[in-house]
Amino acid sequence: GVEYLDIAFRTHDPVDYIIIMLGTNDTKDVYSASAEVISWGLERMLRELKNLMRDSLSQEAQILIVSPIYVRKNSKGNYYCGFSKASEEKSKKLAGYYKPIAAHYGCQVLDAAEYIAASQADGIHLGQEDHKILARTLARKIDI
Repeated sequence: GVEYLDIAFRTHDPVDYIIIMLGTNDTKDVYSASAEVISWGLERMLRELKNLMRDSLSQEAQILIVSPIYVRKNSKGNYYCGFSKASEEKSKKLAGYYKPIAAHYGCQVLDAAEYIAASQADGIHLGQEDHKILARTLARKIDI
């Protein structure tokens, strides 16, 4: 996501809030990345974002980091393509790594897994009701 951050940020400047939710796809086996290594990607994104904000109309924008929901098996008892038990375990550790990074960069944090879970359809994505719950939770968090 860092490669697209510059254009995404500059085309939406000014903003009041920036919400970042990432990490699920990084738990795929093909990347062989630990939860700690995945969290380094978040930290890199925050460094880049803070640099962009310095020269923008959004210098006072608030940043909310959302740690993702947990990977799990689908209703057929399988993991979605590219994911595994190791992915599930890594996904459960992300919030623990994200929280201190968020604090270091002065960001708010929300652990999505405290409110919602992956759909049984594929064990990765949100179902319709969980999208609504997440939207309401985010709205309360940013006080809109």
